[in-house]
Amino acid sequence: MQVTPRSSLSSLTVLARRCPPDRARNGHADFPGNQGTLKTASGSVSHVNGGRTWPKSEGRWLLPYRDMQVVQIRGSYQLTLVLDGGAQVDMESESLLTDGPLTAPDALPVRLLPEHQEVAPALSLFGAKILSSVVFKTGALRLVFSTGAHLNVKPHLQYEAWRATGPGSLRLICQPGGGVAVWP
Repeated sequence: MQVTPRSSLSSLTVLARRCPPDRARNGHADFPGNQGTLKTASGSVSHVNGGRTWPKSEGRWLLPYRDMQVVQIRGSYQLTLVLDGGAQVDMESESLLTDGPLTAPDALPVRLLPEHQEVAPALSLFGAKILSSVVFKTGALRLVFSTGAHLNVKPHLQYEAWRATGPGSLRLICQPGGGVAVWP
């Protein structure tokens, strides 16, 4: 198994999956079907494959979830938003749901606590389209919906706060304490 070493919790690292030896180059896996792109907030493109890391100079990255619709919401010890584009977002720690930006003067954040099954306010997201999906270098996640709702998840000190999978084989996980690991 070829793995790109994780440097620190605050940096973004791409981890490779098991691959045949003839596909490994320079200690990194190269999967033809696992390549994709993630856009940085400034508009530059980061290619996602088994051997690259996202630029550290940027403070945030845009997930490819724009215009995907929430088609299913699941609650257990995590809150899961299933999207119509073959993707889903799982939140396992406290999240804040607001009508408008969290920093707005009239914002009234509603705490969602999946570990206590306190996620009923998230049902309002059913059918909404994602307008923006941003991952910050710190590990924070922000989703903005067509309804005006904003969902914010901060890193947890001990646990993986959230996980985003798809489209395709793209998988991002907020690491305990902050930072994001990416599997192509």
